[in-house]
This record gives sequence, structure tokens and C-alpha cells, in this order.
Amino acid sequence: MDKDTEEFEAQSSVSADLIRGHINTIILRSLYDRDKYGYEIIEEINEKSHGQYTLKQPTLYSALKRLENQGYIQAYWKYNDVSAGGRRKYYKLTDSGREIAEHNQAEWEYSRTVIDSLISDRNFDFSQPAPSNRPPQGFRPAAKTARKIKSNLKKSKRHPILPHLRRAHIL
Repeated sequence: MDKDTEEFEAQSSVSADLIRGHINTIILRSLYDRDKYGYEIIEEINEKSHGQYTLKQPTLYSALKRLENQGYIQAYWKYNDVSAGGRRKYYKLTDSGREIAEHNQAEWEYSRTVIDSLISDRNFDFSQPAPSNRPPQGFRPAAKTARKIKSNLKKSKRHPILPHLRRAHIL
């Protein structure tokens, strides 16, 4: 991928960090109305997000396996629906999957309403590019700051907090 394409995608997509904790619910909601195979789920998510979020295949399939292990979905092979690549593995919601999808959706809607009332008073037009997900100039993510602090502490051999951090397995 060239630099211009990467820059465009960074500007025109929602931050994966914002979605990461909701992947299971997004997948469960995709399966709510009917059974689907993996590629259909990816396409629906891309379509519903107006191209602002693309779920990658490894993320999807690891989430599907996790959801199956939790008893929220059930996988099956459909033999009469053969694509050019062979048979397709479909996924369907179980009763507990339907229940958790409804619960998570209600929880999300409530949380979103509270967060919207706290930080936003705008509506977005999805036909326009997403706001840049680049942090403001000079912004330093917490993880980067923590790494820098750890690095500096490791360099200073006699800092009084070092033994405590080592015991807590932080350093």
C-alpha cells in the first residue's frame, strides 16, 4: 500500500481502538436476522459503517471461534451453497447469543447516549470523510508515556521506586 492510500484510509476510517471492545456485539448483531458466512459478515459491517470500518478476516475468525466457544453462536457447513472455493461455513445465533446481543445493544445505546451528552453536540454526515483520527500535535498516548518512564527508570539504577515496580512485575 502506498503512502497516499495509507493516509487516505487513516483519514477516512473510524479508529479501530474505538471499535475493538465491541467486535463481539457487532458480529452478534450481524447474525441477528439470519445466518451468514464469514465474508457476508465482513461485507455487512463494511456496508453498515459506510466504508468507515473494515473488519479484517483474522479478527473476524478469531472472534467467531471465541463466540462459538462461549455458546453464543453455532457453526455449520452448508453443502447446497457451494461457492467457487467450495462449501461455506455458516454461523447462527444461539438463544443465549440472541440474549447477549440484545443486552449488549441496550447497554451500548445507553452508554452512547450518556457519552454523546457529555462530549458531543454534532451529527455527522457519513458521505463526508471521517474526522481525522490522528491525535493533536504534541499529544502523547499513555502507553508511549509509560514506556518512556519505564525506560528512564531502568536507566537510573538507584531510583527508590524501582524495587516496588520490579516486585509488581512492571519492570
